[in-house]
Amino acid sequence: MAHVVASSELRRGGIVWFLQSAGRTAVGHADLEACAAALAVGEAAAIVLDLGAAPDPANARLAAWRELGRQQPVVGLLTPCSMSDAVALLHAGAWTLLDATGPPELLLAAIERALVLEASASPARQRTATFRAQLATLTSRERDVVLHLALGQSGKDVAVALGISPHTVEVHRTRILGKMGATSMLDLAVRMAEAGELR
Repeated sequence: MAHVVASSELRRGGIVWFLQSAGRTAVGHADLEACAAALAVGEAAAIVLDLGAAPDPANARLAAWRELGRQQPVVGLLTPCSMSDAVALLHAGAWTLLDATGPPELLLAAIERALVLEASASPARQRTATFRAQLATLTSRERDVVLHLALGQSGKDVAVALGISPHTVEVHRTRILGKMGATSMLDLAVRMAEAGELR
């Protein structure tokens, strides 16, 4: 599925029509918020984002997409710009950039590559989302304890840092492992690191 985001209705309609005529399922959205709302949880999709000619608003739009918590690859359509602007857009979150005036076959090829990437990344993202949902079930005290333990501190050090007894740390550790379905603190620390929860 390709989700086309363009503020111009004419441009959006033209890109959707081209993709559909090439046999690709595509829908259009006026902005990134509408696109994010339309995406099903865990949906493998490529986002075609018409970035226009000005890189600064495009940077802001790409940053906003990432702030919405979306990870789907963004194929940015941009009128010719400088190399430094292109690099800035890639740093802002574009997966790839295409010249909007270039051959349309390049867009189809980029979408195909993005969907292959998305299909391989989607299960890992689903695991991370499930893990974060489990993590959200922890109380604030359990979260404090797990962060200290995951960073390798001993139960005694955690007790001192949090002003609780070592026995209480152990009780929390046991509950945390049960809630998280982890076999050990090391297992949980690795999963937290993979989910980006350890800094």
